[in-house]
Amino acid sequence: MIQRPPQPKHRRTPRTLLLLHVTLRGVTPSIWRRVAVAGTLSLDQLHVVLQVIMGWESKHLYSFTIADCEYDDPHGDDRDPNSPDPRKTRLDSLGLRVHSTFLYTYDFGDDWEHEVTVEGVAPFRRFASAATFLGGERACPPEDSGGPHGYMELLAALQHPKSPGARERLEWLGRFDPEALDLGAIARTLEPPPSRAV
Repeated sequence: MIQRPPQPKHRRTPRTLLLLHVTLRGVTPSIWRRVAVAGTLSLDQLHVVLQVIMGWESKHLYSFTIADCEYDDPHGDDRDPNSPDPRKTRLDSLGLRVHSTFLYTYDFGDDWEHEVTVEGVAPFRRFASAATFLGGERACPPEDSGGPHGYMELLAALQHPKSPGARERLEWLGRFDPEALDLGAIARTLEPPPSRAV
């Protein structure tokens, strides 16, 4: 009787659930969010999640910087064709651990930089959601408001509406409450998990 040689065991990357804390750099008071995401999400899918929980409108390009590697928006015209594709890069493949940090940049004109910190890593349970919003504070800055510097000027105009230049800024701004954050609306938007056409 011929015996078959033992088959090699293929090690599969364990599926994880990552607890992420996201802080928008360069603004005070702090604007932050907390979210749990499946490690099976691609970076492009994480981009969609971050857009939803922050309150951005997906009008601009993005990039991730993780361990000195750049993952550029695949829809950019001047994207380096040799850079890794965020649509094919899953979180579980990046070796993220508790206290790992990486950078998410949105809108290369305003340069909104988000520091993302891994606060926890757990096994992914069968019925867990791909993305669950867990909390946050303060409204997202308006799109195209000039980055952190421009946003801080908008806040100053709100506090001192009669100061020079404030009226013009406030007319552009319209109705905006920097402290308002509808936690329920964000949570509902993530159910079912957001997707983005490739």
